[in-house]
Amino acid sequence: MTLPLFLVVDDVPTSRQAVMRAVVQALPAARVLTATSVAELRKALEHARVTTIIADAYLPDGNAQDVLAAARVRPATARRNPLGRGARIPG
Repeated sequence: MTLPLFLVVDDVPTSRQAVMRAVVQALPAARVLTATSVAELRKALEHARVTTIIADAYLPDGNAQDVLAAARVRPATARRNPLGRGARIPG
């Protein structure tokens, strides 16, 4: 079974850490990556099969629309969220 891989994107360190702690507390088996910008999010998506993205709406180099656009650009092997919630993300 593949463990969920969360990508937490926030430029504020305390906010990023709080979200990471909440994810790990709710899902102890989850893996968590972090990014501080849309550029870092794009790099993470190139190298990891992220299942869930939790992002700040306003980042130094973009906003929520940029995050969604980056999440939509994915390899042909990406899956759609089986619950039908949220954006399509690599997985």
